[in-house]
Amino acid sequence: MCRSIGRIVSPVCGRLPVQGASRARLHWRRALSKHYTKNHEWIVLESDDVAVVGITERLVLENGRIAYIELPDVGAEYELDEPIAVLETNAGVELTYRSPATGEVVEVNTDLEDEETLINSSPETDGWLFRIRVEFPTELESLMDEGEYEFYEDDEDDDDPEDDDDEY
Repeated sequence: MCRSIGRIVSPVCGRLPVQGASRARLHWRRALSKHYTKNHEWIVLESDDVAVVGITERLVLENGRIAYIELPDVGAEYELDEPIAVLETNAGVELTYRSPATGEVVEVNTDLEDEETLINSSPETDGWLFRIRVEFPTELESLMDEGEYEFYEDDEDDDDPEDDDDEY
């Protein structure tokens, strides 16, 4: 029989064993952590199915300041790895980004229209690109976590001098 003192129930009678509770917290923490693509995008699942997507500071440092952004339309649906956004640097390098998850775009960052510097000064916070309703959250499991991304190096063989634009 369980005993309760006021509103506190004895831990022995709790619904989740301590070990299960730890796993639940770990899962929650991982869900809120950033995941990264090899194309220098980040994605954070903010709720059960909505994630915010942006580019990394490393992308800005390696490619130069972003001068032009073409964002997806709200309501548009994309498959995993389908082209979703285009960025152009001051040097004229065009970067085509692919969707990090299957889903529907539910919001774009309209602040980027009014304050173009946000994408360059705060790409991993205020300079986010769009929010997407993720159809298959398990797709994020194949992406890098922060530790893996920190040590990730671009594969030099991916660069083709014949290409006019880089596809990310």
